[in-house]
Amino acid sequence: MKASTKNYLLYGTITMITFAVIIFSVSHTKDQSDVSFSRAIDTVNIGTTANDGTGDPLRTAFAKINDVIIMLDSLDMELLTNDEMQALADMHYGVDLADSSGAGAYTYATGYDFNKGIISVQSTGTVVAATGITAAMLHRIMYFNTAAAINISANPQIANGTAGQIITIIGSSDTNTLTLDDTDGLRLSAQAVLGIGDAITLIYEANIADWVEISRSAN
Repeated sequence: MKASTKNYLLYGTITMITFAVIIFSVSHTKDQSDVSFSRAIDTVNIGTTANDGTGDPLRTAFAKINDVIIMLDSLDMELLTNDEMQALADMHYGVDLADSSGAGAYTYATGYDFNKGIISVQSTGTVVAATGITAAMLHRIMYFNTAAAINISANPQIANGTAGQIITIIGSSDTNTLTLDDTDGLRLSAQAVLGIGDAITLIYEANIADWVEISRSAN
């Protein structure tokens, strides 16, 4: 028999044995409560080049594979708690999650579709200079549509958010603009005047209790 044919048979046999071992291990490791192993992954030594004789023997290699299979099977993958889900939503999406059943069946009240990755754009409603953008107005993406140009004088100009929360404000008019200043709760590179299509993205840094500019675009 040619050497190349022997190699193909050997590789095929190894593949079949590997598959069988994986199936067998997955179906039986749950009953092996007394099995102990290190969580540090010990990888298979495959040698320097093919068939150079410096790699792990088959028994050693499969023992390492079994350890990894048992480790993976033993991991407890717990669902996030309600509070953790809300914290993630607040931080990354600025949405409120309503637990409608008391058992983690969430609805996404402000329009974020987790299946499609779509974040709804929400109107700020009427912004008053003396009160600024209130907590009730905060949303992951919002557009300013007050029927007047507003230069916010409130302190803070935007209500405090949750640590790590990100918001983007989009202007909707070149006449009824929104002006944000580098003061009173905002850390900006310069004054921002949002006209139609202009946008500014901010992140709330809880340690300094300010909204910090990430980026802006004049569109």
